[in-house]
Amino acid sequence: MIASIHDDHTSVKAFNHLGEIIAKQKWVPFQIYVTNERIFIVNTLSNLQILEGSEIMAKTVI
Repeated sequence: MIASIHDDHTSVKAFNHLGEIIAKQKWVPFQIYVTNERIFIVNTLSNLQILEGSEIMAKTVI
């Protein structure tokens, strides 16, 4: 693994077999904030029309 810092952002990149496993994983398309066992969307990273500050009330398994 290689860690890097750029513009105050950090990232870690995995290679070989671990990198292949991580590349196949599904990612949540937003950043969240958790408080008092409640989950709120802080930043939307997709084309979905979800307002920032919205609370996640339930999960759907696809």
